[in-house]
Order: sequence, then C-alpha cells, then structure tokens
Amino acid sequence: MPMAMENLSIAQHRDTLRYAHTRGASYKPKVRQFDVGDFVYLQRQPNDTLDTSSGRTILRIKAIRPPGVLKLQGANRRTIRDHSKNCVPCHLPNLDLTIITSTWIPPLDYPCQVCEKTDDVDHMLFCDNCNSGYHLFCLKPELIQVPIGNWYCSSCSSIAP
Repeated sequence: MPMAMENLSIAQHRDTLRYAHTRGASYKPKVRQFDVGDFVYLQRQPNDTLDTSSGRTILRIKAIRPPGVLKLQGANRRTIRDHSKNCVPCHLPNLDLTIITSTWIPPLDYPCQVCEKTDDVDHMLFCDNCNSGYHLFCLKPELIQVPIGNWYCSSCSSIAP
C-alpha cells in the first residue's frame, strides 16, 4: 500500500506539471502537415457502443482542400472527404492499397463520382481501369444502357490500354 500511494503521488505530480505546461502561454501545439500521397488513419465516431465498423481505417490522401478538408481514398478506390483533425499520420512500412480490378465487387453504398449519391445502384457504371462509379444519367452524354465490353471514364480514357 505505501508503494501504491507513492506511485499515485508521482503520477499526480507529473499530471499537474503536464497540465500547467499545456495551459501556459509558452505551449505551442504540434501542427500536423499532410501531403498528397501520405497514408493516414481516419477515426470514425461509432454510432453506438455495438458498432464495430468504426475502427481506424487506413486511407491515402488524394487532395488537400483549403479549410483543412482532405480528400481520402481507400483500397476499394472509394473517395471520401473529412477534416484533417480526424486524421492521424500512418507510418506502417508495408502498405499496399492496390486492388485487383477483375475480382473487385463494389459495395452497395458506393457513391457516384459526379453526384456523390449512393442510390440507384442498378444504373451504376464502373470504369474498368480505376473502378470509379458513375450513374448512367450523370454522364455527359447520358447513356441509356450499360455498354458492352470495357468502359473507361474520361480521366482513364487517355491512358487505357
């Protein structure tokens, strides 16, 4: 018991010093600098205590917007936008977020790259190079049905094989 009390006293003193340091005028918080291509962890808040899908996900930064918003892309080529305060740098050495396009199955909530809506999955067209999804009615010119054979989006059509 005396050792536990001594350890508790030491921890309280250390916490007091850290609190005084962070609340003092000389404290300057570390500013996170993110670059395009960096890997980050994205922390999602759980909907409830039983939500297991809210863990840390590793994403790659595709673009940085002015007010601190990052455009992030995961291994499934899905892009989302979130604020940089919800991201932490990821320093894992062996990350590979490439996917095999022939075995890729899009999730049901995959958004259109034009309107960013996830509804009307039956009229969704996917690029055979980058797996970006587009509604048939969001394309210019608008398509009536899914084309036969390979289809490439406007950004991939110049580099398509």
